[in-house]
Amino acid sequence: MDLHETVRELLRQARGEALCNACLAFACSTSLIAMWQVTGSLLNEAGEFVSVTGTCASCQRVTSTFAAAAPPKCAHCSRQITDSAAGITVGDDEFHRSCWHLLLADERVRVSRSLSRQSRELIARARLQLNRARIDDASPATKAPELH
Repeated sequence: MDLHETVRELLRQARGEALCNACLAFACSTSLIAMWQVTGSLLNEAGEFVSVTGTCASCQRVTSTFAAAAPPKCAHCSRQITDSAAGITVGDDEFHRSCWHLLLADERVRVSRSLSRQSRELIARARLQLNRARIDDASPATKAPELH
C-alpha cells in the first residue's frame, strides 16, 4: 500500500476526527514535506476529505487539520447515512429511504384521518337536516297558515 492509500485509509477509519500533518506523518513514518504533498493531493480529490483549522485529535494542537468528511445525517432520525444508495435528497435535506417512506406514509395517514373526520361531520349535518325536514313535514300545526 502506497503512502496515499495509507493516509486515505487512516483518515477514513477515523472519520470525523481531524488530524494534523505532523501526526499523520508520524503515524505513517514519513517526512512532513511528503505528508503535505499527500494531504494536498487528497484535498483535490472528489471532496471526501476536508481541511479545517481546528484541534488535532491526536496531539491536541490548534492547527490546520484534515479529516474524512462525515457522512450526512438523516433529517428525520439524525443517524448517519453511511450508504449513499440508501439515501434520498429532498431539497437541502437528506433522508434514509426507510425514513422517507415513513414520512410519506405518515402524511398519507394524516390526510386520510382528516378526510374521514370531515366526512363524518358532513354525514352528521346531513342527517340532522333530514331529521328536521321530517319533523317539519310531520307536524301540520307548526305550519304557517296559507294566505289566499
